Amino acid sequence: MSILARLFGGRSKNPYFNEFQDNEDDALLNPERVRLGSSVNDAQTGTRAEMVTGDDFSPRPARNRHSKLSHLERMTTSPFQKYKQHRRFPVKFVLNILTVTLLTTLYVVKNLQYSVYMDSNTDMIRRRFGDNDNYPQSETGETLLYSVDELYSHMTDLANTYYTFNETSLSKYHTKNYMEMIISGPNGSNTYNTTPSWPLGPLTNMSEPEKIELLQTNHLVSLSLQFRNKQHSNKAHVTVMTVEHKWDCTCSYDLSYDNGRAEFSILISNTILSTSSPILLIISSLIIVAAVPSLLLTARALLKSNEAYIYAQIHLSRPLPPGQQGLMWSDLDFADKLAFFNLWHFTTLLGDVLLILGCSFSFSRQLGNETDYHDSLSSSDICHGLGGFSVWVGILKFMEWDSELYMLILSVKASLARIGKFILTVSPVYMAYVMVGVSAFYDHPDLFGDIFKTSRTLFSVLNGDSVLLVFQELHENADTGYVIFAQIYVYSFCVLYIVIVCNVFIFIVESGYDAALQAVYGDEEELSVFIDHVRLGEILSEAAKRDPEADVLAPPLLEAMDMPPAPSPSTRPKRKRRQSGRSFRVNSDPRSRAKTVGSSHLRSNSLTLGDSTRDLDNTRGGTIGDGAGDVATVQDLQMELLEMHQQTTDMLQALSQRLDAMQAKSSKKGRKRSQPS
Repeated sequence: MSILARLFGGRSKNPYFNEFQDNEDDALLNPERVRLGSSVNDAQTGTRAEMVTGDDFSPRPARNRHSKLSHLERMTTSPFQKYKQHRRFPVKFVLNILTVTLLTTLYVVKNLQYSVYMDSNTDMIRRRFGDNDNYPQSETGETLLYSVDELYSHMTDLANTYYTFNETSLSKYHTKNYMEMIISGPNGSNTYNTTPSWPLGPLTNMSEPEKIELLQTNHLVSLSLQFRNKQHSNKAHVTVMTVEHKWDCTCSYDLSYDNGRAEFSILISNTILSTSSPILLIISSLIIVAAVPSLLLTARALLKSNEAYIYAQIHLSRPLPPGQQGLMWSDLDFADKLAFFNLWHFTTLLGDVLLILGCSFSFSRQLGNETDYHDSLSSSDICHGLGGFSVWVGILKFMEWDSELYMLILSVKASLARIGKFILTVSPVYMAYVMVGVSAFYDHPDLFGDIFKTSRTLFSVLNGDSVLLVFQELHENADTGYVIFAQIYVYSFCVLYIVIVCNVFIFIVESGYDAALQAVYGDEEELSVFIDHVRLGEILSEAAKRDPEADVLAPPLLEAMDMPPAPSPSTRPKRKRRQSGRSFRVNSDPRSRAKTVGSSHLRSNSLTLGDSTRDLDNTRGGTIGDGAGDVATVQDLQMELLEMHQQTTDMLQALSQRLDAMQAKSSKKGRKRSQPS
């Protein structure tokens, strides 16, 4: 069966199983209004639900598919079951899929249009003005200059390259005929507009001592460059429109370290001046159109959740009659109360808000009102990234209704607490190694220059990366004592964290996955710990039983269930006798489970095997379920009653045939015999 078929309830090839499934859905989802074998008045709609009997396998109520949902149905039924049973279209699911589709399309188009083009332009600017064979960049991205002559020569080459850029570039660019120079010192900043005849401003005509004095008394010299070019639509490079760009570059010579060198760096920003097509604006507008109703519907769902919370609080706080036991509001823990407010709703709310903000900022960017700095995050990028993450992860909330599809989240829930405690345990030891690395190996600034670099290095070693590099770096140009201490440091960290900590961490995650498997295919009480709507089913059912305004309360299951008529032999399917163990498919479907809170009060009100098997054992020598204390489902009981009914019918037919044979034999011999009662 496909995933979508399972989400929408799935249909079996066995028609009688489908009849059982429909009646089970009615009994579990409408316990206040559905009474098998009878007719009741619907208190909310005023309609009368008549039970249909006849040649069907089991009685089934005539439901009003557009009736108002109860709190139990709203909180414990999937959007797909609501569509199947009540024709309520899953609008939030469609909006979520539409939003992620539009957002993915937006970034596919943006990447095709801008990604390679902008990266190649910034690389060209850095190669022409900074990182080249004459002035290579360091590992941290700066070009290091060590003398006044070298700095002056670099500034001269930069000015000449800029003023001759239009003549030497392989593409068509437009540049200004001047550069803006800013010299910052302890007494403030001075701004100069340089020209081709005065390329370095005040440095142009200075003598060597004057240059030295100027550079030694100031801490920053910066030059501002500006370029304009046009990106034409090109099918070969899969660009979708023609865009005019403006590039602003700030070239800085940092002299503030007082370490005998200047650090040259380039900050590049891009501004979109015009576009030939509004395709990105259209897609952003469609995302806002899909996100706004999704935001409103999610907020409405949270308000409905609050109403269900208040409803359960009011009715579970009612005192019980003397001698009667039941679930009280005070019996619920914090996790049970938190289950009313689905955390996935908050994820969807956050994603919708961020996408609306990100698309609004994107409007400003596409219209040329916002500058995008290279190698830095803009507000639209952050909002789009986090919003896209939220709406994509939010799709998991629709898989919550099928425990097999929800296995990832169940595994995380099962192991999250132990993972947090384990990380808290090993963190002090990790920080101890960080402190040793900073204090002992600070003379290797790229690896152990500060706390953050040391932590980054150790985390890389922990994951098996750069292990040999760290060994070699600490061994190079070191004396014997330094080498021995460094070897002990790295070896002990690798043994402790790679061999022990990582394997314990994997074992914790694996045990969480095993616990999730046990919950899905094992005891229903364990599943109720992980999935919120399983706990809510019993909480809201108990609250509905105590609601004095309820028209009909759910009767005991055996009293409400009539014996179904026997199907004709020509249409009756052949199926094997049900074993005592549960089938894989029935256990994996959350709809076939009796939802429990784990409270003894709720279990006392449920139909248990200890209450039901005594009557069935008197009829035949079989039992239902796995043992005393298990909760029987409607489907299991209907299957068992079908078998009992079929066995009784077969016995009566065999007895009738035997009596006919005996009567024929007695008439043939001419003797009269009494007929057995």
